Amino acid sequence: MRPPGPPPTIHFPPPEGWSDSERTRDVSFIGTAYDDRPEFLTRLWRECGLSVAISGSGVWRERLDAEAAAAIYTRSELYGAAYREAVWRSKI
Repeated sequence: MRPPGPPPTIHFPPPEGWSDSERTRDVSFIGTAYDDRPEFLTRLWRECGLSVAISGSGVWRERLDAEAAAAIYTRSELYGAAYREAVWRSKI
């Protein structure tokens, strides 16, 4: 049950009927390529065999090696409904 107050505008549960079978991503990362994030996410994909989907600025293409960029960088920034759906589709 949601606490009283205005309805959330960004972060809220998926719609009724949404199931774990719709979680098609093992790991989603939505944000910037700071620090060791590119290396860490590449290792999750390459060494652990997890499906990783990165959404963020084009800087990711510069910070990932070419193979990783082609495999795990999915698109630019996400906002609104696209952001929520990416989160809902992720296991982590």
